[in-house]
Parts: sequence; C-alpha cells; structure tokens
Amino acid sequence: MRKLKLFLSLLMVMIVSVGNVWADEIASGTFNGKNSIYTEGWSTTGTGKGRTDCIIIGSGENITSPSIDLSDYESISISFTGRRYGQLSNSKATVAVAFAGSNIGSIDITNGSVGAVSGSVDWTVEGTKSGTFVFTCSNATSAGSTHGAGIGSITITGVKAGGDEPGGGDEPTPGDEPGDEPSVVTNPTVTFDYADYKTKGGPSGTGSSYTMVNEKVSIGDSKFFGNNSQAHFYANGVTTITPAAGVTITKIVLTATSSDYNGYQSSGTVTASKGSLSHEGAVVTWTGSTDEAFTISHNKQIRWTTIVVTYEEGEAPAVAKPTISGDANFVTSTTVTISHADADHIYYTTNGDAPTTSSTLYSEPFELNATATVKAIAVKGSNASDVASKEFTKVVSYTTIADIYSKMSKEGIQAIV
Repeated sequence: MRKLKLFLSLLMVMIVSVGNVWADEIASGTFNGKNSIYTEGWSTTGTGKGRTDCIIIGSGENITSPSIDLSDYESISISFTGRRYGQLSNSKATVAVAFAGSNIGSIDITNGSVGAVSGSVDWTVEGTKSGTFVFTCSNATSAGSTHGAGIGSITITGVKAGGDEPGGGDEPTPGDEPGDEPSVVTNPTVTFDYADYKTKGGPSGTGSSYTMVNEKVSIGDSKFFGNNSQAHFYANGVTTITPAAGVTITKIVLTATSSDYNGYQSSGTVTASKGSLSHEGAVVTWTGSTDEAFTISHNKQIRWTTIVVTYEEGEAPAVAKPTISGDANFVTSTTVTISHADADHIYYTTNGDAPTTSSTLYSEPFELNATATVKAIAVKGSNASDVASKEFTKVVSYTTIADIYSKMSKEGIQAIV
C-alpha cells in the first residue's frame, strides 16, 4: 500500500506541519525498475536491475524530474525512500542533486535493508527558479556484481515566501493551527464487483463487448467475460472508462485474482490514453484527473475481482495559467521555458496569436533569436486556462564609440541628444 499512497500524493497538494513550519508538496515520483514504470514526467538513465520497488541507478546514471517552477518558494526539502539492490548491508552510493544545472547537495546511501534509503537534501532557493531536478549516482560499491543506488521514491516539498502558515498569510486557517488534527477529505467512490457480472459477456476464452454501467461512471471492455470466480478482460482488448457529466475521475484501483498475472506487470503490454498506471502485487492503480472518456489497452488477459473508482463531482476547478520563463531582453538568443504544476498539456504560439489546443504542443524548452510574444495555455481534462503572455525583445549591443557612430550612420541617425 506504500506505493499506492505515494501515487495518490502526486494527484493532490498536501499541507504538512513540522513544528510551526508549513510546507507544500511540490512534486513526487515513484519508480519500478523491473517493468520501467515511473510516475508520469519523470525519467531515468538507470537500467532498472529487476526490482519492482525501486530503480537502481549506477555510477554516472541519473533520475530527472519534470520541469518545476520554484518562483513562490524560499526553501525546499527533498526526501527519498527505497532500498539497496540485493539488500547488501555493505553497499554504498552517493546521489548528487542538481537543479537547473546547479548542484544543491547530495545524500549518502549506506544501508541494505528495505526502506533504508532515508534522509533529505535541504536547499534555500536561489538563482534560476525554473528547471528540472537531476539526481546522479556516484561512488557506487557493493559486495555483489551490481552496483548502484536503489531509490523507490523522491518527494519534493517547499516553504513559500511571505509566511509560515498555509497560503503564506498571517493567520492560520481554522483547523490548520499547529497541534490540531488535520482534516481528511474523502472523495466518493464507485465499486464494480465481479459477482454482479457472473453471466455477462462471453464466451469463455474470447469474451465479447460489454459495459458495466453506474450513474457516475461506466467501464466497458471489448473482450469481457464473467464467471463464478472472477471477471476477465481477455488479451488484446480495450477497456473504456467513461465518467458521467460533471464527474471527474481521479483514481482507479483494480484488484486481480493473483499477484503473478501478466496483464499489467509485463513492460509495454498496457497503455492508458490518459493518466498513468502502476501496480503492486495484485493491485493495479491508475492515477490522473479527467472528466473525459479514456481507454486502457491490454495485450494480455486481466482477471479481476473488484474495480474501485474514485471521483470528484461538480464544476471542475479553474486551471491556473502556465508560467513562461526566459530573458525578456536578449542580445543573441534566449531559452524559453513554459511550466505548470499539474496540466495534462501546454500549448503555445510565438506570433502573438491566442493559443488553442490546435497550436504547438509544448514538450521542452525552445530558443528564440528574434523579438516575439509568446502566449500559452494549460489544459487539464477538458478545461483550459486563461492565456499567459510574455514579450521577448532582441536588443542591439554597442561595444565601442566607433560602433555607435557606425550604427548611427547605417540607420540615418544624425545626433544623439
């Protein structure tokens, strides 16, 4: 259940109290080295080394976070969980942490037991405020043939400037004062139980198209078959999840009939058109946030007993504008970065036109070498943000008096007053 909780934390910003200091969770990533399953937006050069509860990164290999904007934060803390490969008690490794290309600290990993990777890297935010975190392994040694740092999860939290309480204000929100028990908000769920669908779909071995219908969400599969012990989504089928109007799906948990089935555990056999997938034993979890129908394709059979869908109801919250970063005035060129905390996609233009979902899809920082106005929108589910805009101006650099007079002559300028 530990990994499921970590994936849930990716979907929502939690406020945690440490003494009288309050911190926001900024980003979290979890890693499955055996099947190359990572939290969406995170990547690694590590080879995995066969572990389902962590990613093994050897010397020179790294893990990279999504692009993160730290403009609102004055300090951050990065914590780690995981284990060493092979549980070798004399294994050692160092993981250096860099943000936007600048080193900010490191952590030593020295213990070989499960969950032993612990500690944190703390940093006062300075310099560039937008970029990616890169975690690079070095000095990896062990008694076995495989060397590397085993990391199961990385969580980044931050303290905002302008106040310690949530939101940076002077007065704590009622119920949030230090010492009070935090309130827990539980979103409603829908449960599909195989026992209700014993005679649906079919025939055995191939299945047929069938949809389980609930007033909040419907789940159908192109190769469905129910019997007295489980329900089947047969191999090479497509599962379609459809929320009702006004419903936003945030989580789906499928409990299978055994922990060694291949449906979700084999790398590359399952793909979701939205959100991200993970598994722990016989429990499969989809996480995301969408009010639109989406699909999960499975190349191998899925045998399950229950499917629990967590959802939110009502008007979807407004999507915040993305942040556009780069030098507003530049001589030769400038690198433009567009970031957003939880958008599904970002679209932008460079000609001053208002962007739409048909505009250029942002995937990585890009270069400008001429004056331009960059405009961008963030899209989450079917909702789009207002337009963010930033002007970039290419300026002329004069280095000598002679250069100034030469430029004046070419431009027809008679005098400078």
